[in-house]
Amino acid sequence: MGSTPFRLDAAAREAECFVLEGRYAEALALLEQQPDDAPPQTAILVERTTGYALHQSRRPDEGRPHLEESLRLARSVGSEYEEALSLRALADTRAAGPEAREQAESTLARLGVIRLPPVPLP
Repeated sequence: MGSTPFRLDAAAREAECFVLEGRYAEALALLEQQPDDAPPQTAILVERTTGYALHQSRRPDEGRPHLEESLRLARSVGSEYEEALSLRALADTRAAGPEAREQAESTLARLGVIRLPPVPLP
């Protein structure tokens, strides 16, 4: 189709799959190719996936700002689902306390989310 937003979203989702498989190096390589002007929904995913990948590569201090940016972006567009995923990521990586996990789980339950795949972390 030649649509840049679809291409960017597909690459971000492919990187997310790599992270879910624990293949952080491949995820980071793919994410480095993403432009800074991605659509907001894609940017949220890129930031969260980058944060997870950096944490998997044992660079949590580099990953935390990406997770915080994904949360900021999710809140700026009013996406409760993306906000919950970002809060969950912050809790998973111990970049936020248990209140972040509680808030994320409460929102996900209210939205009817039954299960999310676990992200393998060190």
